[in-house]
Amino acid sequence: MTPDEFREIRHALRLSTNHLARLLGVADGRTVRRWEADPSRPGAREIPGPVVKIMRLLSANKITPADLA
Repeated sequence: MTPDEFREIRHALRLSTNHLARLLGVADGRTVRRWEADPSRPGAREIPGPVVKIMRLLSANKITPADLA
């Protein structure tokens, strides 16, 4: 999953970076912003495999954000 795909899914779900971070159990919105950053930028991070799977399930409506709460 690319950072752009990740961001598009988050936007489609109407989730802020902080809200998504809470749902995924990561430190805060900065982590999400690092996943969404251009990979060539300093501070960018690869999106972990389990997070990619969760985002794909959310995108396919197999789970909802409420399922993660």
